[in-house]
Amino acid sequence: MHLKISYILILQFLCFSVYSQQQDYIDSLQQKLVNADGNQKIRIYNGLSWATKFSSPALAFEYAEKAYHLSKELGNETAQAISLNRMGAANLKLGELNTSLMHMLEAIKISNNNQKIIATSKRQIGEVYEAQGNLPEAMKNYYIALSIVDSIGKPIEIARSALRVAGLYIKLEKFQISDRYLDYAIDVYKEEKYLRGLHLAYLLKGDYYFKQGIQDSSIIYYNKALSSLENLKDRYGYATTIAKIARVMEAQGNFDDAITDYYRALDTFKIINDKKEVTHTYVALAQAYANSKNAKKGIYYGEIALSESKKLGLSNEEKGAYYVLYSIYKEINNQSKAISYLESYLNLMDSLHYSEESWRVEQMQNSYELEIQVKENELSKAIITNQALTIKNNSLIRNFLIIIAALVFALATIIGYTLKKVKRANQQLILANEEKNEAISLISHDLKSPFNKIKGLAHILELQLENIDAETADLLSKINIITHDGLVLVQNLVDIKALKSGSYIIKNTSFEINDFFNNRVQGFEQFALLKKIKIKFEPLETNRQVYSDVNSISRIFDNILSNAIKYSPEGEIVLIECSIVENSFSFSISDNGKGIDQKDIATLFEKYKTGLASPTGTELSNGLGLAIASSLINKLRGTIKCISQLGNGATFIVSLPINQSSI
Repeated sequence: MHLKISYILILQFLCFSVYSQQQDYIDSLQQKLVNADGNQKIRIYNGLSWATKFSSPALAFEYAEKAYHLSKELGNETAQAISLNRMGAANLKLGELNTSLMHMLEAIKISNNNQKIIATSKRQIGEVYEAQGNLPEAMKNYYIALSIVDSIGKPIEIARSALRVAGLYIKLEKFQISDRYLDYAIDVYKEEKYLRGLHLAYLLKGDYYFKQGIQDSSIIYYNKALSSLENLKDRYGYATTIAKIARVMEAQGNFDDAITDYYRALDTFKIINDKKEVTHTYVALAQAYANSKNAKKGIYYGEIALSESKKLGLSNEEKGAYYVLYSIYKEINNQSKAISYLESYLNLMDSLHYSEESWRVEQMQNSYELEIQVKENELSKAIITNQALTIKNNSLIRNFLIIIAALVFALATIIGYTLKKVKRANQQLILANEEKNEAISLISHDLKSPFNKIKGLAHILELQLENIDAETADLLSKINIITHDGLVLVQNLVDIKALKSGSYIIKNTSFEINDFFNNRVQGFEQFALLKKIKIKFEPLETNRQVYSDVNSISRIFDNILSNAIKYSPEGEIVLIECSIVENSFSFSISDNGKGIDQKDIATLFEKYKTGLASPTGTELSNGLGLAIASSLINKLRGTIKCISQLGNGATFIVSLPINQSSI
């Protein structure tokens, strides 16, 4: 889904229009400034700083600095703190991250415990840390800000902090958690009719879908973000949205239009002197040129992005620049530079990954300790209440019932003690189970990094060694196979946990059958070549559109195809066929392996069932792939069956509805 030329022209007109409106607003404030004095003058300076933050961060800083010096002269510390906040916000846009952080911390120090100022400072401190790639510190500050504004009941401020939290969870691919924060923010902004906030929320919702590969939905929300700008004075907002739409165009293969829009966004960011966004757009341009096979321009913008990101301390942009330069030099067979950039990328990834996981472990521990304390306090209150009731009842029945009361009290004490032990034991079991599940998530996440690193290092070896002898080639082949199996196992563990906990999310979208299978097959061709296996795909004569969960179907297809390659002898063919029957589409994957005994077929889709056959190479078999495929097929209301005999290979046939919404 692309923007029409006429629509782009309208947007350009709107950009000019809102810029004129913004200038009128700024002019009106400057007129008021002529006759203002004291605290009124401070408020106008801060208002001008806020009005120019997106259009000219440098000018916004000048206004805030004037407000700061004037408030300092008048001894107004609250106004000083607000001015420092404005200065820090402008510094953030200018890419001066350390200076921005210093202003925010100073604002908190002199805020006289003003909770709104502290919350705003904490949220903006989180933005600085996020720009530096320090996600743990960013999340910590966002949560502090969220807690403060929640306690003072400021819906707009709550939504602002919730939006920042959602953005970080999207980066961490915790989509179910981010969805809750996003929807909350959108609801608040709609109710409060706060268009700027709604624009940012729609942008983030577009990112939420784009990160999951659901491009149609992402473009819908990016267009909603554009619509929300019609009455705002925000060139920055237009440039940001256009850059995101360009990213979708690039993902769809429309490189020329994407590059044109990246340049439009870049020009705007340069005009308003937003160095952070300028650097981010340089990375985007480098990647777009790399994808369009223009290595020269890709390297040009990649080098600029790398230089600027290092200068400004923007770790995320630095990481992106390293990777795009590595991919370009790899493509043009410049091995030494490709290896150098890949090593720099892996080192930076390592430091960011360590920081993220350390924070997650710390959060787990704090969460468990807090939960234990809360439960113990509740239990203590319950025991005290029960004892008080018992004493009160005993006071009403003296003499005759004193012995019975004593027995009841003793019995209640024993029961209370026993219940306390049982509750604690249950609590420990619950915590142990939660810790086990979280440990699986952490281990799974941790394992992806070393496996990807092994894969990258194996590739470096291939680049370095021009003439590889047969023995070395065989070892590299085995490393690639084992790495592939490891990554599959990690993903299977994540899927099993999500399916078991009920947190697995189905997200339906439209896609073409032939295009989908062609893309999946291409992803396996290199793996199949390691065993000299050829994948033969028989597409539909006429392409058909499907409305279903493309991510789930990908996992189903990948697990079955991976097994077919795994159990096929070297030099064989794996055949993939598609068909349409009424309201369903089917695909079959056939191999020429050892086949499956009839008695094993009945239990083939159970967890950890591997049958008697063994992989024909060095691959691993854990019995999770088909179990996950079967569970996902059930979720999509489809069917799977296996046709096989010992010695004659196996064929797996999957049938799924063409349109999930009609079920």
